[in-house]
Amino acid sequence: MTVAEEIQKLKKEKDAIILAHYYVRPEVQDVADYIGDSFYLSKIAASAKEKTIVFCGVGFMGESAKILSPDKTVLMPAMDADCPMAHMATEEGIRKVREEYDDVAVVCYINSTAALKELSDVCVTSANAVKIVKALPNKNIFFIPDRNLAHFIAEQVPEKNFIYNEGFCIVHEFMNPEEVKAAKEAHPDALVLAHPECPQTVLKQADYIGSTSGIIKYAQESDNKEFIICTECGVQYKLETTCPDKKFYFTETVPVCKNMKKVFLEKVLHVLKTGENEVHVTDETRENAKRPLERMLELDAIINRCSKVPVKKMKPVIRNLLRLSVYQLKYMDSVPDSAACNEAVKLTVKRGFGGLKGFVNGVMRTIARNMDQIRYPDAEKEPVRYLSVKYSIPEWLVQRFTEQYGAEACERSLAAYLMPHPTSVQVDTDRSSVEEIIASLEQQGITVRRNEQVERALFLSGYEALDEIEEFENGLLYVQDTASMLAVELAAPKQGDHVIDVCAAPGGKSVYAARMIGEQGHVEARDLTEYKVEMIEENIDRCRLSNMTAKVWDARVFDEAAREKADVVIADLPCSGLGVIGTKTDIKYNASEEKIAELAALQQEILHVVCGYVKPDGTLLYSTCTMTREENEDNVQKFLETHAGFELEQMRQYFPYEGCDGFFMAKMHRR
Repeated sequence: MTVAEEIQKLKKEKDAIILAHYYVRPEVQDVADYIGDSFYLSKIAASAKEKTIVFCGVGFMGESAKILSPDKTVLMPAMDADCPMAHMATEEGIRKVREEYDDVAVVCYINSTAALKELSDVCVTSANAVKIVKALPNKNIFFIPDRNLAHFIAEQVPEKNFIYNEGFCIVHEFMNPEEVKAAKEAHPDALVLAHPECPQTVLKQADYIGSTSGIIKYAQESDNKEFIICTECGVQYKLETTCPDKKFYFTETVPVCKNMKKVFLEKVLHVLKTGENEVHVTDETRENAKRPLERMLELDAIINRCSKVPVKKMKPVIRNLLRLSVYQLKYMDSVPDSAACNEAVKLTVKRGFGGLKGFVNGVMRTIARNMDQIRYPDAEKEPVRYLSVKYSIPEWLVQRFTEQYGAEACERSLAAYLMPHPTSVQVDTDRSSVEEIIASLEQQGITVRRNEQVERALFLSGYEALDEIEEFENGLLYVQDTASMLAVELAAPKQGDHVIDVCAAPGGKSVYAARMIGEQGHVEARDLTEYKVEMIEENIDRCRLSNMTAKVWDARVFDEAAREKADVVIADLPCSGLGVIGTKTDIKYNASEEKIAELAALQQEILHVVCGYVKPDGTLLYSTCTMTREENEDNVQKFLETHAGFELEQMRQYFPYEGCDGFFMAKMHRR
């Protein structure tokens, strides 16, 4: 079996997807599921169903993928493959500019580290930079890190005052304009296609300037047969593959990114086998760096303003086609408005909806003419629609939250989803005091804040990776949201208690309970699959817990051996997850009334089974990380109506603006 064949086999076994940048080696591109530029690949990563992403590129690309896909495992075949330009700006430099200029926007090129994105006001690609900069209200623009791209943008936005950072791409910076001139003389019929990271002396000789994907598209659509390519040579493979009838030339000194070429097939195979080289991004960094995400609902609002047919009543193909096309109009300066409109019409016909091409053309041209005049819904007249667009939340969810919890709690929750959150951790106070942990962390340069709601918990920020913190590695710290810890405290397991956690993975509540009950007690953590139980067992080992075990068990199936065995049963059950939209943004697009009803029924089914594990005078804790009465208060009421042996002691709905996830908990006592 060849290396490539082994990669394809392992990819299926590991539930992995392989993404490759245009600049990596051809053989690596051949095994990839998707090939593209960094932003395109990050978006693919965010929408991928696979749980593991193998990113064949440089460091900042893996970071971007992790920021957009926090629940996925991101592996880098070459961990030492880095982009020097991604680091060519400093916090000090940004601070000085902000101090000197009152009206300044820090605009960050996506080819940068997560740390730089955190410090910026907006993030751009080479394709959308001009439109976004034009739309900013600020007079002064500090563009980081690439000065060449900044100069290219500045020429097209003369009304702005640019402050230039001295960063550059080492591949494009050293392209020799004399060599470009020589190539043009050698190939007089060839058009010059250049990346905007090139110096102005090169760009002035170009027939087309655009991103890597823009260069490829231009070559594909051009009637010309010869091209001089002024960007990294890895793109040649894609160009020759898609345009076999055309010729592509490079300068005498071929532009090669040595870091991109560090990715070999053997390295791809290695990370698939071992899981090594995983990318980690702190919660705080991720929250701060993800701000410039596409906002689907904002696009829908624009379409609805310019279409007689509401978005929700459009055929799915037409709806999504318009969303993509409006995104081009609003954010991608490399695509002329006329081209975006024409392409939308062509795609409508191509997808078999020729009868709707007039409709699509009319909507697109209306939007193009009126983009600057489009106004969002009136906050007083249409409060639900206004909140939906403002916070990018489906209207039905806004309506539901408003009806169930009131307008104020609804908007405060939606606003909280968009706020950055420091990492919340529980502390093993049996092995170390909170004060000792704080002192040690601060010595490492980590910012630490006490959790006012939970005595044995802290908030952390200002660190690079959790697994590099010794206290995390040896189990003194465990990442867990405040509300999750409060739920265990509400259940109040005592020294020597037997606890059963029926849907435990990854094991946070079980760990917290195990630390409360002492060595004489025991926590039995259960979950449905071997994979989830392995996660629990890893945390048991890391936290050095001898009073906790894990087992595979379907919570819907009654375990006779556990009948009336537990002093405390923790039932933190599968739910719609609407309380954690702030960290798992895809939830808001995938949730539905039907799914909520299905989950409520599943919760009832599980509660009916696991309540049999509670001893007389024992406790049943029911909790979810969501905010729907159907899954929460209503479920508790239904359970109590059909299980006369239980009585409610306390019930509480937490909201995202209360310093924790949106979370529900109910403590019930068995008589």
